[in-house]
Amino acid sequence: MSSDAGLGRAAHLIVNADDFGYFDSVSKGILDCARAGVVTATGIMANGPAFDRCVGKLGEIPTLSAGVHLNATLGRPLTDAMRNELPSGHGEFPSKLELAGWLLRGRVTVATLLEEWRAQIRRCLDAGLELHFLNSHEHVHILPPLYRGIFELAREFGIAHVRVPRPEWGPSWTAGGVFRSGVFAAVRLILPPSPAHAPVFIGLDSSGKLDMRYCRRRFGKLRAGTTYELMCHPGWKDPVALEDPKLAAYHDWELELRTLTSPEFAALLREHGIALVSYANLPLP
Repeated sequence: MSSDAGLGRAAHLIVNADDFGYFDSVSKGILDCARAGVVTATGIMANGPAFDRCVGKLGEIPTLSAGVHLNATLGRPLTDAMRNELPSGHGEFPSKLELAGWLLRGRVTVATLLEEWRAQIRRCLDAGLELHFLNSHEHVHILPPLYRGIFELAREFGIAHVRVPRPEWGPSWTAGGVFRSGVFAAVRLILPPSPAHAPVFIGLDSSGKLDMRYCRRRFGKLRAGTTYELMCHPGWKDPVALEDPKLAAYHDWELELRTLTSPEFAALLREHGIALVSYANLPLP
């Protein structure tokens, strides 16, 4: 892994795997990709059932930057206040559309949700992790009521970086990618400008099914001297995750794992002069 992120000799790529700690097999796949030297960062779901079983293994890979994949749409909250406030009545996080509606109508308060996210950050810190970034499951932090809050949490805990999702028109032109990019483009119109130091976010168009077709078309367009964050979801098939039909339909974890660990992926990085870096390599904003 390169450590010359600020020197401008190459395009710099953070390969950031989401969802660590929620499912055992997915977490194992992320660790396998990190040990192979290709995944350089991972976002941890602190309310995940596999958190306690998996989090200690992150310290075995010093090249892997840890962050918090703040969650408000999957599983059970950590805090009583969040569980009690959810209108669902059974203490489970809602879908992202339900969450957006509840926030806009005031049925769930921003203050309660931010306190839940504080608890998720503290759980990672209590596990002894050094945290380099924040992002959120299903990108819910781009909701205007939450966007400023996630940056406030980053400042509060001294976390240097926050993912700034952005539209990605192609290169794969999947229906899901076009829809997600349209939503992001609309929301970005009412959000503050992105911080100048934020890595350029890529991978939205292939989210859940990152493949070599996407990488071949996208990597040739990366600019020397610019840092990019490639969102990915590698893993092994997890029987618990597969019980949720929405998760199973969205994700092809093993496809992404094969993509990232393939000789072709490594060759593509060399061909385009792309250096893999982690968040720890980046200068502090």
